[in-house]
Amino acid sequence: MVLGYRAMRLTRTRPADELIASIDSGSRVRSQLPELGLLILHELVLNGHEVDHDGWYLDWAQSNSHLLAHLPLHPISLEGEFCSSSPIFSDPGTAAGMTRMLPKDDDVELGTLLSGFGERMDVDGALVAAPFRDWVENSNGAVEISVFEAGGSFNVTAEPAPVPTLLAREIDVVAGLELLFSLTFASGAYGRGPGVAYSRLRTWEAVSGLLGREWPCEIAPLAVEIQESRWIRIEPASTWFHRIAWDVFLVVVIGERIVTIAATDTD
Repeated sequence: MVLGYRAMRLTRTRPADELIASIDSGSRVRSQLPELGLLILHELVLNGHEVDHDGWYLDWAQSNSHLLAHLPLHPISLEGEFCSSSPIFSDPGTAAGMTRMLPKDDDVELGTLLSGFGERMDVDGALVAAPFRDWVENSNGAVEISVFEAGGSFNVTAEPAPVPTLLAREIDVVAGLELLFSLTFASGAYGRGPGVAYSRLRTWEAVSGLLGREWPCEIAPLAVEIQESRWIRIEPASTWFHRIAWDVFLVVVIGERIVTIAATDTD
C-alpha cells in the first residue's frame, strides 16, 4: 500500500495536467512504474478530473491480476455522490473529520427505527470488514461483523442498557458509503492510509459482502442493489465507544438480512 500513499500525496501536491502527462503514453511511469500510474489515474478520476486515457492501465491491471483490475477507471453514479461529499477531498489532513460524530440532539432510540433482530446467521464477515483492515493489522484496532435474520424482537433485559434504547439515527445510503470510504482512508488512529484507490476497492468489497456476493465482481450492479438498503448509525455510551474519530457502529438492513458493523481503534 506504500504506492497508494505515494499516489495520494502526488495528486495533492502536483497539478492534475502535469500528473496526466506523467502517466501518458511513452512516459517513464508507464514503462517502469505502471502500478503507480494506475493508482494516480484512480486518484484523478475520483477527484473529479476528466482523464482521456487509452485503456492501457486497465489492460495492465487485468493482465497482471491486480487487485484494482475489477474497478472501472471512471466513477460510477453513486461514487460521484459519496466521493464528492467525503471530507478526504476537502480536508484530507483532518483525520477526526473522517467519522464526523452526530449531534446527540438529533438521535432517537433504536427501537423506533428497528423492531429487533432475528436469529444470528453463520456468515463470514471478512468482506464487510474490509474498510477496517488497516485498523486491525496496523493500528491494533478491533472490528466485529454480525449478520442476523430480519424480524424478531430486542432483548429488553440486555445489559448494560436495553438495546432498543440505544441512541441512533437513520442515514441515507450515500452517507453510509461515504462513511465506509472515509473510514478506510483514515486507516485507524495510527495508520498512514492506503490512498484513494484502495479505499475505493475496500468500500466495494464491503458492499459486496453486505449484499452476500462474492468478490471480485462488477460494481455497477452492486451500486444499484445497495440503494434498496437501510442504514442506521448508532453511538452508544459504552466502555469502548468514546464518540471520537475511530469509533463506529452501523446497522445495515438489506432484504431479509441485518448486518451490524462495530469497530474501534480508540486506546
